[in-house]
Amino acid sequence: MAEFLRSFARRDSWGRLLRSRGLVWTSALFLVAVALVKIVLPFFVSVSLVKENMETALSRWTGARATIEGTPGISFWPGPALTLADVRFDTEDGSAPFATARSITADFDLIAALSGKPVFYDFHLRQPVLSIRRAVDGTLNWPVPTWMSKAIRDAAAPDTGSRHGDPIGDIVIDGGTLDIRDDASGRTARIEQISGTIEWRTPTARLNANLSADLNGEAISITAICDAPMAFLSGRESGLQLSLSAQPFRFQFEGRGVGGQYPSANGQLQASVPSLDAVERWTGFAVAPDAATVPLSIEASVSGTASSFKMDNLALALDGASANGLLDLSLKAGVAPKLSGTLAFDKLRAEPFVALAPLVSHAAGHTSGIDLDLRVSAQTASYGPLTLTDVAAGIMANGERTSLDIGDSGYAGGSLDGRISLEDGGQKGGSVQLSLRNADLAALAGNLGLTGPMLQGDGLLSLNLATAKPLDAITARDVSGDIRYSGGGGTLTRFNTETFLSLIAQGRFFDAAEAADGEFPLLSSDIVATLANGVATLTKAEFRGDQQTLVLTGMIRFHSNSLALAGSLTTNDPARPAARFFAGGSWPNAVISPLATLPSE
Repeated sequence: MAEFLRSFARRDSWGRLLRSRGLVWTSALFLVAVALVKIVLPFFVSVSLVKENMETALSRWTGARATIEGTPGISFWPGPALTLADVRFDTEDGSAPFATARSITADFDLIAALSGKPVFYDFHLRQPVLSIRRAVDGTLNWPVPTWMSKAIRDAAAPDTGSRHGDPIGDIVIDGGTLDIRDDASGRTARIEQISGTIEWRTPTARLNANLSADLNGEAISITAICDAPMAFLSGRESGLQLSLSAQPFRFQFEGRGVGGQYPSANGQLQASVPSLDAVERWTGFAVAPDAATVPLSIEASVSGTASSFKMDNLALALDGASANGLLDLSLKAGVAPKLSGTLAFDKLRAEPFVALAPLVSHAAGHTSGIDLDLRVSAQTASYGPLTLTDVAAGIMANGERTSLDIGDSGYAGGSLDGRISLEDGGQKGGSVQLSLRNADLAALAGNLGLTGPMLQGDGLLSLNLATAKPLDAITARDVSGDIRYSGGGGTLTRFNTETFLSLIAQGRFFDAAEAADGEFPLLSSDIVATLANGVATLTKAEFRGDQQTLVLTGMIRFHSNSLALAGSLTTNDPARPAARFFAGGSWPNAVISPLATLPSE
């Protein structure tokens, strides 16, 4: 019974509501509003007038002549909006449209439209195409609108134009394209599938852009914030934030900047490359295969202008190694960009820098690449099996040549210095000049994979080698130059002079390993060898001991380790003739052939 009464009461309340005058008037007003929007308002708003005002507004904002080729349409629900089809923007020369759009939709103020002066805001651009071209003289085809020119002229004024209070609203881009061409270098770029929103309520309000796009087949995400865009364009300072995120590359900047005629920026920068092979696929620049998966990241305090860019408090991470320092990039018209600075590494592997050489030599859009003047230090540095300690080096690049100058660095208990030069990042070969003093030559031989009799002791080893072939494709046949060694006291390991003389005296062939049961103490040693076509020619090889002297001449082929050497082992005993022999076979398993003993005089 109680439930029946509650149900009856609810039905009764609904009945009173339906019979109330408030609901009747509300429904009537709603129907009148719909009728006004759908039937009456189109008679009071002139489509042609709104279209004409829209063309004028677009021309004023872009600085180009806007033309609407399609039939415009007006809708009034949920708010007044004008849609323009097939819009194009032409520059003064009229050679090609500066920009086009499949359609542009903009909201407008209804009261202003009824008065004949509509105000537009919240633009929606569908499939816009923007073409930017930089001429050989550096000028752009981008037209400068009058309001922007006035903003630049009035840079010192607190307000830069009378239209700065007009609303802009949100600019929505759907499927846009940006074409960029530089006539000076011939380079082009095309950014496709640009979509997102630019929030810009009024010209003096903060600009906030969130866009996505496709560049060279990679999806990228762009976020940009400018606290005071009009102040920025007019040459005054504004807060800036910019981030670019893609699979091959990530970039983020936060700080302050100045636009206008003399742009500048300063703040914090972060950039990272997960792997260099991703950069290769994205940019087309070749990277050495052994460094393809190398990661790179940078954090720094940056400041820059149109002619210079400086990174202080730089933290660089490359292939697991970290470095601190500063870098300064100079950009001057008519000359190649120049990068200078200092970097201090804890440990350094040189292969990634060789991989980066092609990127550096083609960077910055300059045909001659980028000039380098860097000072690099490292507690340890390695290239292949070679490891140096306490390294101090300078990297210089000018045009197609790159050189690495090594100061006194530690290696195998001794010191090493010299120069390594690359032509076109190593694609046209290079040269090596190195000097190694008082090092453990056995350690060097081990690093190079050499076995057999070896020198030990203090001395100076000099290498002067060159090739004209690409470094990633060279063989021993492609290297030429000379090797010199001059040493004091030491030993020749795995060589017993008495056993060797005894075997020679027997007059039979024997393996050099049969005389490897001792060492040859040395007072001095001198070696001179030339390299060409994969062959090392010994023009001089003398090993002088207290009682014996060993002399060798001949050649060794690198690709097979085969050798053909003529030698002699003499003693200080005039009654004992010189032991002359021929060494053939391959290193280190040489076969010794005794020759006829010459009579003593």
